[in-house]
Amino acid sequence: MSKDDKIKDQVRLPMSVAIEVVWQGIKIRFGRSVVTVTGVVLGIAFLMSILVSDLIKQGVATEDGIRNQVKRMENILSAELGPAETKSYHVLTGGTISDAEIRFLTSLHEKGAVLVAVNEAPKEIADLLKTGSGKDGVLVLGSEKASLPESIATVIFCRNELAQESSGKSLKLDREMSDEEKTKIAAVLKTSKFRQRWIIIISLFVTIICISNSMLMSVTERFKEIGTMKCLGALSQFIRQLFLIESSMMGLVGSAIGCIVGFAFSAVTYSFSYGFAKVFNSLDAVQGLIYFAACMFVGIILSILAAIYPATIASRMVPADALRSNI
Repeated sequence: MSKDDKIKDQVRLPMSVAIEVVWQGIKIRFGRSVVTVTGVVLGIAFLMSILVSDLIKQGVATEDGIRNQVKRMENILSAELGPAETKSYHVLTGGTISDAEIRFLTSLHEKGAVLVAVNEAPKEIADLLKTGSGKDGVLVLGSEKASLPESIATVIFCRNELAQESSGKSLKLDREMSDEEKTKIAAVLKTSKFRQRWIIIISLFVTIICISNSMLMSVTERFKEIGTMKCLGALSQFIRQLFLIESSMMGLVGSAIGCIVGFAFSAVTYSFSYGFAKVFNSLDAVQGLIYFAACMFVGIILSILAAIYPATIASRMVPADALRSNI
């Protein structure tokens, strides 16, 4: 074999050329690119919203505990003595008043109950109390036991540790949940977590299908373009590289937008219940950044995985067949 007949080394185009070709292709097929990016955005936004929601729930766990305690106290009082709108109570305090007790009194006041001070009340609840007579019972609050007034029909203890002997009926509002109730709540939480994880898996799987389908359509539309590049000397590796770069770029953009959308959705949704200040103060910045990075990584990896099959088909295309195509 002469020197002229020897097969020369094939030219490998640099990465910069591949990126430039991909960028031009995205601009030409901008509509299809938007559809692909939208699929990534929706999948990653859903994942990010779930993670951020769990993070917010952890941050407002104390607030939830107080709200549940107040609701439980209201339900017990209403079940035992009737609606608060028609009632009047003496209020006896001792020591420090908890947030739950303050909110409990505030709720009774807003519902129309008349609250009458027995002794000097803390400033936190002073505006809620009036002078007069509390004919329906005595509400005992605070961290310390106080001397109960004589000749009272009903004593209502907001904390179990305040309970003491009285001449009338005693009612405890700080009721602990039974083992059966705790078991039911644990079962509901377990089922909810399983359902949540399953929905996340399905949504990410749909994202992969969406990206893969879009890339396959892109391959179909570019039959002649791919055939021409191969006729001009483009290697199969270069063709494969084009599709993987395109998918990774779309994954990067879609993941970034999806993370922002998912975070904003969860933050705004919980702000309606807890307020913007409480929601943002409850967020762990470090954990939030970790979730952001994880979602970005997942989005890019899924985009690349979804493009492997379309990229393989494009790289194996025979130039002559591609040029004869009427698509």
